[in-house]
Amino acid sequence: MFQSVLYELINYYFESALNEAESSSGSIDQKVISAIAEDAPDAASILAKWIVSYSAHRVHWYLDGENSNNTNSFSEEVSSCAIKYFRSRNNWQLDTVSTFGALHREIHTLYCNKMGKQRSFISLTSKILWCFQPTDTPIYDDYAYRAVVMLNKLRKACNDSLPIYNENNSLGDLGFEELKWEEGPKMKNDVWWYNEFYQCHKILFSSCKEHIAMKLAKKENKKQLSHVDALRVFDKVLWLFGNINRDFSART
Repeated sequence: MFQSVLYELINYYFESALNEAESSSGSIDQKVISAIAEDAPDAASILAKWIVSYSAHRVHWYLDGENSNNTNSFSEEVSSCAIKYFRSRNNWQLDTVSTFGALHREIHTLYCNKMGKQRSFISLTSKILWCFQPTDTPIYDDYAYRAVVMLNKLRKACNDSLPIYNENNSLGDLGFEELKWEEGPKMKNDVWWYNEFYQCHKILFSSCKEHIAMKLAKKENKKQLSHVDALRVFDKVLWLFGNINRDFSART
């Protein structure tokens, strides 16, 4: 029952989600992914511009309303930090959630040293991680999180038989061995939230991945898709579904 509902949701938002994915992947998204994959000399600079283009208001908020020059400077520092981290030898051996935790720690430490206090970096870290691992990383934002929560509740209400996803990860090796919600450092809370989001996302995506891939294959017969995969479309569906500014009216 739940899978049928999920398929209908995919069908309803598919065209809009595909348009959203194509419009971004054909420009700056693909540029930053290619620069990172090719280890281009200007990869950090391209990533910094990508961060500002996607999260300008967030980065501005991180710096407590400092001017745009400082905002761009912080984006460049974060980008250089991420590039340096991923160039280290052993990071590719980690699973997605553990990589998120390790990268988040680097960004969090950079910010604390700069500002002397803590902030949440869950969305920013997931977006940067997606640039390095676009086929494995779901992007976390408020809309996507809201959609995942509601769909997961509906899945439980339907007594869905999909297996619970519980990936073995390396969080224990990174000092997150007792990862749980607690009133404490934002660093651990962010990793806890992303881990929960990631597990629920995996359950949902695994149940509709083939359906989205089939719809994409039909589209590919008609036009050339620019580096759009099932995960990117699904994340755009979640973004559209969780967006409180869209489709909330009872009117058609």
